[in-house]
Amino acid sequence: MNQYLFYIEGLNCERWVTSKSESDAHKKLWKNLSDVEQNAVVQMECIESKLLKPFDEIWLSATESIRTFSGKVPEADLKWHWDEQSRTVTPLVENSWLLQLDNRLPIPLVINQEYQIKAGVYHRLIRKDDANDLVLKIVRHE
Repeated sequence: MNQYLFYIEGLNCERWVTSKSESDAHKKLWKNLSDVEQNAVVQMECIESKLLKPFDEIWLSATESIRTFSGKVPEADLKWHWDEQSRTVTPLVENSWLLQLDNRLPIPLVINQEYQIKAGVYHRLIRKDDANDLVLKIVRHE
């Protein structure tokens, strides 16, 4: 999901909309305007967009952070990806999540166990239907 900021000429305001695409966000915004507002609109222009990440992150230092993934994050938001830096990932809470590295079967994430993910290796998290929040310590390596 992404967030899109629209400037609405005629109403002279800005509104953020969360959606999968700019055109869907435009339709959603238009649909949520009242008839009076729609009649006043001259033009709606997307002036900013940002990718929403499927986690909250607290930075502990320049190389260490704590990431929290909601147990309700949509599976579609947990995409295959790779990172530019190698990292060590350590689950900090009991959980039922899985980690899958490229060309490997998914493995359960065990509390306090360290998992090494090398730079450039595709990987993803898998959330089970009954999952609780996942809290990870991430240490990035140069």
